[in-house]
Amino acid sequence: MARVLFDKVWFDAIRSQSWYEADYEKIIIDHCMDLFPQWILVPFKTDVVGEDGATKRPDFALVDYSYREWWIVEVEMAHHDLVAHVMPQVDAFRTATYERRHAEYLHGKNPALDLKRLADMMLGLPPEILVIVDRSDTDWRTALRARGVYLSTVEPFRDLAGRLLLRVNGYHPEPPVSVLTRCSRHALRRLWRVHSPAALPPPDGDDGILEIEFEGGITQWRRVQIADGVMLCASRGDILAKWRAVDLVKGEDGSLKFKPVTKE
Repeated sequence: MARVLFDKVWFDAIRSQSWYEADYEKIIIDHCMDLFPQWILVPFKTDVVGEDGATKRPDFALVDYSYREWWIVEVEMAHHDLVAHVMPQVDAFRTATYERRHAEYLHGKNPALDLKRLADMMLGLPPEILVIVDRSDTDWRTALRARGVYLSTVEPFRDLAGRLLLRVNGYHPEPPVSVLTRCSRHALRRLWRVHSPAALPPPDGDDGILEIEFEGGITQWRRVQIADGVMLCASRGDILAKWRAVDLVKGEDGSLKFKPVTKE
């Protein structure tokens, strides 16, 4: 069994079969500020229905402080069966439709979160999926990545006095830095789908107009909400002609600017 020598004290790995998953989840909660300092960790044990009708419940959500992006986190024990136990859950999480009720659940677990921005967040791109496992010697990574799911290892060790040491490996979510949201061209040329609606700042005035710099000039846009998302609509013309995707970034002075990403 693996051991870690730290400050002249031996810490022994905790066998995956020797404790309950709830105990492991508590370790993640107790150390969330160290493990995920750039995210808000919120319990998310609510029904999620996959496209095949299967209902599953994840463990946590990670919410970006600016509501630009969020993750679903599934905590697993290494002795669980990947195919029979883990995969059906992550398949439900990655194919589900997320709605206002999910935003209300997150807000209920952490009332300090902004409910409107959470609801807007549900209108954006679906969450990324992260599986956290308690041991590093699994062969899960390749199979999970084939489904677009990430794997992180948080391996606990204890010394004879009961003190805890964590060895962290694998993928670590990083929130976007200066980008508020990516926008991609809709079939209608003047409409652009907003990938992270909750990150949109409020309009500049009562007319509901957002002023966004592009190629040295100020352009004007309106937010348009449709059934399954949020769009930006140019006040006049196809301002972003020849581009298929742009990032909306915020300058140090608070001004907004489009940064082109992908040409047509």
